[in-house]
Amino acid sequence: MRVASITFDDGLWETAKLAVTTGQVLRQRYSFYPVAEWVNGQTPTDHYNLGLSHGDVEGWKMVAAAGHEVGSHTMTHCRSGTPGFRDGCSRSLEWLRQFGPAPYTFAFPYDVLGPKPDGFIVARGGEQWGYEPYIDLTKPIPDVVHSINPVWSGEPIPFDGVFEIIKNIPADHWLIINLHGVEEGWGPLTKQDFFSLTHYLSACGILVRPVREIANAFRTGGHDLQQNPLL
Repeated sequence: MRVASITFDDGLWETAKLAVTTGQVLRQRYSFYPVAEWVNGQTPTDHYNLGLSHGDVEGWKMVAAAGHEVGSHTMTHCRSGTPGFRDGCSRSLEWLRQFGPAPYTFAFPYDVLGPKPDGFIVARGGEQWGYEPYIDLTKPIPDVVHSINPVWSGEPIPFDGVFEIIKNIPADHWLIINLHGVEEGWGPLTKQDFFSLTHYLSACGILVRPVREIANAFRTGGHDLQQNPLL
C-alpha cells in the first residue's frame, strides 16, 4: 500500500470548498490548516490573504464532518519564537476541539522550524514533518516520509516532476504534498493542476488521507501499511 496526504495552509475557504467536492468524487480526504483568528473574523496580517474568505467555524465543522482534518496554523499566523507564540499554540489546540477529538497536527507559518508545540501528534517545519520535540529539516522522521512543496519556491517543481515523484513512491511509504490554495493565496495551483494532481494520485492507486490519520497509523500500527488496522 502507498499513502499520501495533501495539506492546505491558511484556511482559504474557496479552496476548501473545491477540495471537499473533489474529495467526495475521488474518495480522498485532506488536511487543512486554518488560522484560527482569521476564521473568527480578524483581518489577516499576511497580504496574500487580504480580501479572501477564510470561512467560519460552522463551515469548518462541516469540512471536519466530511472526514477531512482541521489542524492548527497558529491563532494569528505568528512566527515561532515571537511573544505569545507558545500560548497561542495552546489556545489553538483548544480551538481545534470543536472540530473533533484528538489527535491534532500543526503546521508552522512562514516555512520556519521550532520546537513542536505540546499536544500535537506531529508538526511541519519547512518541508519536514516530524514526530520528535524538535523538527529538523535535515533528518526525516521517519525515513519513509517524503514531503514536497510543489509551488513554495521561486522555481516551482514542474508538474511532470511531481508526477514522477508520485509514480516512484515505494510501497509502505508516505508522500505529503504541501499546498496553500487553488487560484488564491500564496503560490496557488490552477484548478487544472489541482485536478490533475488529485486524479493522478487516484489513478496510481494511492490512498489519500489526512496527516493525522496516517501519522497515527505509523506510530501505533507500524510501517507495514497493508497490515495496518488503522488504514
